[in-house]
Amino acid sequence: MIIKLEHERKKRAEIEKARKKTVRRYLWDIGASLPCSPWHKRAILTDLKCLINSHPYMLHSRTQLEEEIGTPETIVQTYIGDDAVPILRRSLRQRRLSYSVAGILLLLLALILTLILVSPSGRYTEQIFWDTQDPLETITIGAPGTEELVSARRGSKTVTYYDRLNTKVWSITVTGLFGYSYGNVSEAVESACEVTLYEDDAALVRKESFLAGDAVRAEGTVEYDGLTLLKDVTLTCDQYGKLS
Repeated sequence: MIIKLEHERKKRAEIEKARKKTVRRYLWDIGASLPCSPWHKRAILTDLKCLINSHPYMLHSRTQLEEEIGTPETIVQTYIGDDAVPILRRSLRQRRLSYSVAGILLLLLALILTLILVSPSGRYTEQIFWDTQDPLETITIGAPGTEELVSARRGSKTVTYYDRLNTKVWSITVTGLFGYSYGNVSEAVESACEVTLYEDDAALVRKESFLAGDAVRAEGTVEYDGLTLLKDVTLTCDQYGKLS
């Protein structure tokens, strides 16, 4: 007798569990069809759940629920109205699209701000200057025994560093004297390096310059705001006296 009662109790519990699952799925389908605010949707679903639980007959199947209460479509029309349904659905889609676009824009803005505030690299700008007199003077280039008197050009290239807040911090300038035989050959004969500090807490670590064939090259290292900033700059003169 006890075993039989226990069996019946388990069977009733399984039936009730299956019924609750069917009701949850039914209410979920209705909620998915309701084009209204989450607060309004919760209120409607709460009313429907109370209606189902207070029904004089236990509604176990989806068919019984839809026959006694209504299909998700008819319930949506009951709460909102036939004409309002497509309008509200379009409005809901437009709101969701607006939210998505706004979310993407906010994400891009956050990414840009992160790069500005976190990136330690800052930015560099570059300028080239040269004497306007052409030719400036004449100099001798070439190995002993093959010397050649050629036109000369003096110029410089300056690279300036700005930090992430767009504050000018420091600059490095390489200056060179070049000899060039028009359309034939060019050679760098003098080089110099200059570093300028614009911020009080910027400190020069090292600077030097080199000759490199038809180019001059400078290297500089500065410490600033906990960073070690290294930069090299190269100025080249081609066989036509053009600096780059």
